[in-house]
Amino acid sequence: TFTPTDGTDYNTATMTVRLGVNAASATFTIAPTLFTYNGAAQGPAITPSPSSATFGTGGTASATTAGSYSVSATANGTYTGTSGATSWTIAKATPVISWGTPGAITYGTALSATQLNATANVPGTFAYTPAAGTVLNAGTQTLSVTFTPTDGSDYNSATATVSLVVNPKAVSFTVTPVSFTYDGLAQGPTITPSPAGATFGTTGTPTATAAGSYTVTATANGNYTGTSGSTPWTISRATPAGTLTWATPAAITYGTALSGTQLNASSTLPGSFVYTPAAGAVLNAGTQTLSVTFTPTDATDYTSATATVSLVVNPEPVTFTVTPVSFPYNG
Repeated sequence: TFTPTDGTDYNTATMTVRLGVNAASATFTIAPTLFTYNGAAQGPAITPSPSSATFGTGGTASATTAGSYSVSATANGTYTGTSGATSWTIAKATPVISWGTPGAITYGTALSATQLNATANVPGTFAYTPAAGTVLNAGTQTLSVTFTPTDGSDYNSATATVSLVVNPKAVSFTVTPVSFTYDGLAQGPTITPSPAGATFGTTGTPTATAAGSYTVTATANGNYTGTSGSTPWTISRATPAGTLTWATPAAITYGTALSGTQLNASSTLPGSFVYTPAAGAVLNAGTQTLSVTFTPTDATDYTSATATVSLVVNPEPVTFTVTPVSFPYNG
């Protein structure tokens, strides 16, 4: 519409032409494309360029459950362009497991709900390793749990671990007997732990063959703790009296000196004999006592021993000559 300045001499005039207005080109940014399930609707933000561009969407622009989706944006109105199909995902969430470090237990205590007490922020089931009822060895042990959520579509399984201190069990010991007599064989006290199944080691001398004084100590190990302390024990020297043989000698006549015929004691052990009275002694008539002291060569394991026998010493026969038998009186 043209309005001339000289409106007196000219009329207003109009004219038309056609102008082609092409739609403006638009591009789209679709991000983010990865989400984690949270129970609420989620989806990527679609940002056109220019920002004023209008558009519509196809596919799945938002979703609540975990899964793989695609969405497309297509410009409309005075804009043209498309994003094409863009894939995006809601990944399954990982449940949050809460499991406090359990208090220490003593060996022999079976695992129970006191230790196996994990919880999760969603419903599901727990599988523990080791399982309830297991008795663990002493030391720092690892407990683990696998949690399987009831909603397996939106949640992954999850695992957790805690450390459990298993203290050794206290043990006491009985060490007895502690007195032995030498017999040529290995001997030693019996070490009895309480509880009976406790394992232990020994130091010192648990067994010996020779006579002497010894000590032994039992110390619990493995799943147990405790010690007997140093316990003294003894193998006393044996008395070889039972090894001595000395038969009662035959009677002798006064004046006969003692010899190996009478002083003939013997022993199954090597050693030396000292007789009282000694060889060469001449005893008075009557029943006399002979004694011997036997000293074993092995004085470490044997004491000395004594023995006695009776010896009959008969009087020596005497004859008499009586002469002269006739005398004159001499006052």
